[in-house]
Amino acid sequence: MKPLKIILTGCGSEKAPSRRPACELYTGPLAKARANYALDQQALAALSLGWNVTPGHEERQMEYQITVWRILSALHGVIHPGDSLDPYDCPADRGWVQTKSIRWGLVVVDVCLTLAGGNPSTATVELHAGKNYAMACVPLLRAAGFDTVLWTAGIGGIGKQLKAYAEQHEADQDRLDKLQEVIDQAKAAAELDAAIQRTTATGRTFRRRLLKLPGWRPPR
Repeated sequence: MKPLKIILTGCGSEKAPSRRPACELYTGPLAKARANYALDQQALAALSLGWNVTPGHEERQMEYQITVWRILSALHGVIHPGDSLDPYDCPADRGWVQTKSIRWGLVVVDVCLTLAGGNPSTATVELHAGKNYAMACVPLLRAAGFDTVLWTAGIGGIGKQLKAYAEQHEADQDRLDKLQEVIDQAKAAAELDAAIQRTTATGRTFRRRLLKLPGWRPPR
């Protein structure tokens, strides 16, 4: 089990017309589908951590405890989803591959090493991006010691990828709902148990006070 999962999603040529956070800048359907996937995975990981600290459920946890999302850009390298960016035009085309992809790939590795605290054995990198991005960074990530997964490998074209992301999103939302329901039930049970314990303790205190009253004896 790896304690960290790093999700890297490709950007996209379709962009909003004005400056905004990176998670909102890329408006193409595939970029949005990738972003939804990353957000779902972060939500599942966060709920899983909440589940782990719920009394009586310490043994239940997701495969990964922490999920980090970053966006890949041919121009900016690796972007935090909250970073504000202006729209730009820099495709990861053949010219980019020939002149900039090696240096770009090294930047990706450096960022992932930083996220992993310098220890690649603690992290899995999950790539959601096109072929040129994959060729630029996957060999370097694996050489650095990261387990690297190409999520869309073997799925096919954009249409099939969009379908796969839609199905995954539906499954993740269902999982989120069920996980939240279990967490809520566990917390309610813990609160009820605490209330019973408080009531019992109050009853014992009252009984001790009664025993101190002159002439009072407990009923038989």
